[in-house]
Amino acid sequence: MKKFLAIVLAAATIGMGAAGMAGCKDNLKPIVEREDKNIVVGVTNYKPMDYIENGEWVGFDADLARKVFSNLGYTVKFQEMDWNTKIVTLKAGTIDVIWNGMTVTDELKENILLSDVYLENRQYGVVKASEAENYTSAANLAGKTVAYESGSAAEGLVKDIECTKNGINTQNAAVMEVAANKSDVAVVDYLLAVTLTSEGSDYFGKLVAVDLGFAVEEFAIGFRKIDTQLCDDVNAQIKKLTEEGFVRTLAEKYGIENQLRA
Repeated sequence: MKKFLAIVLAAATIGMGAAGMAGCKDNLKPIVEREDKNIVVGVTNYKPMDYIENGEWVGFDADLARKVFSNLGYTVKFQEMDWNTKIVTLKAGTIDVIWNGMTVTDELKENILLSDVYLENRQYGVVKASEAENYTSAANLAGKTVAYESGSAAEGLVKDIECTKNGINTQNAAVMEVAANKSDVAVVDYLLAVTLTSEGSDYFGKLVAVDLGFAVEEFAIGFRKIDTQLCDDVNAQIKKLTEEGFVRTLAEKYGIENQLRA
């Protein structure tokens, strides 16, 4: 009897494992082949691209993602993630898409599938208002304590500069380091730098955004390499929505119309 029970339990365990593996495999099938019409979009708290307002994710990227995937027959679920592990998180199937003001890099091109470029961006510095005149180029970062989001484009830009590097989990937190006198300057996306220091913000008059002369960057959406069809569908939708004027209207709503890819 004991032997029989052991066999039954072993069979049940194997069955549960097989079911779990089947679920994992289904999650990593091309999204267009899945029966599930929910799609998980990986984001970080990054105003004006993705942020929470009244309990809901909003922003240029969030609103555009919701519109695009709705047109394609999907329901969007937003999931906040660690930006430093975004590639691993995407490949593991924890999220289905990265849509969060993501700068195109060689590392991303090698590891994941990227959409057409839809926005342009640059890295800017955020410093104390009283120190702004001391920051006119990237050379001024030498000898300073520089905060940045780990895994971001900013990290790549400052890696060869002789400065004290302060890698932080989010861009917002990097700016907070400057406000708290823990870093001299934060290097973050232009869109965030301007948003966080503009009139009406908590940092207005205390911190300012400064142009350090970094080159123009490009934003794209990230997919797993097996999701070529979904990537093509998203590109087509963005092109269509751009031609219809939806994308420009949305960009104007969030004050980023000058960053639209011409």
